[in-house]
Amino acid sequence: MTARSRGRAADRRQPVNGGDEPPPDDEDQSPGDPEDVARAICLRLLTQRSRSRAELAKALTARGIPAHAARSVLDRFVEVGLIDDSALAAQ
Repeated sequence: MTARSRGRAADRRQPVNGGDEPPPDDEDQSPGDPEDVARAICLRLLTQRSRSRAELAKALTARGIPAHAARSVLDRFVEVGLIDDSALAAQ
């Protein structure tokens, strides 16, 4: 393996938690609007597969998102149909 290929391999981020969740990005750890950060986390997770509200809430809590911001984002996602626990259960 060359130094160049090792560098490229090192740059690839590996999923954590058995591949279920991506590693947190730097933007998740920087100060900013908690709702914007929560929205980005949820959208990233939902691009992989459908998730329940509880799964997303757990991921947001694990990343230190305040409860009020998480609740606001999750409520909005339910309202627009991005989170649908009934449809997920039917799958």
